[in-house]
Amino acid sequence: MKRKSLLTIFSLFATSAITVPPARADVKLPAVLDSHMVIQRDQPVRIWGWAGADENVTVTLGEQTQSATADGAGRWLMTLKSQQADGKPRQIKVAGTNTIDLEDVLVGEVWIGSGQSNMEWHFANTTGAAEAIAVADHPNVRLFHVPKVNAKEKAEDVNAKWKTCTPQNVPTFSAVLYYFGTRLHEELDVPVGLINSSWGGSPIEPWTSKTGIPAACTTV
Repeated sequence: MKRKSLLTIFSLFATSAITVPPARADVKLPAVLDSHMVIQRDQPVRIWGWAGADENVTVTLGEQTQSATADGAGRWLMTLKSQQADGKPRQIKVAGTNTIDLEDVLVGEVWIGSGQSNMEWHFANTTGAAEAIAVADHPNVRLFHVPKVNAKEKAEDVNAKWKTCTPQNVPTFSAVLYYFGTRLHEELDVPVGLINSSWGGSPIEPWTSKTGIPAACTTV
């Protein structure tokens, strides 16, 4: 389990996501950039997405406003200045031919939990789960659960949403990631975003880039 920027994290979703290319010229964000998310404190804030080819896109976060022009494929990326974890929710506005308003965005620690069955193990299957789930109410801990979908190529997006940590949202979340995240939240006293991208019994190859797999593994 290792902390990464959201942009780096998103490249790890290939084994458990489905590619969703933009179908129209409206500005679109990946699911991992949405209301109720947590952005990593004290690091540049990267916002990216899709729009019409050569479309101008503007992103506003607090007093910061930046613009970028989508490339010929409609992709765009911009980097905003880092934010401090002060516990205050933020709004992010993304504007092009349409406008997207992200609400209740927190700044704190963002961690990804990945791997096989040990990481995937559902909170509901742990010892004392009923009692633990009943008190799993942490407004400043946010959960993002990447769904399992077979894909031959690296995905650009997933069908998932950020959720607040509540008794209703934790039963099928990773038990290891939940306990790690809530302890981190308690000790650091900052919001925590937890991204669960795990798949029990999965081989190592789907989690590895094509260039990273040794030649011996690619020639049978």
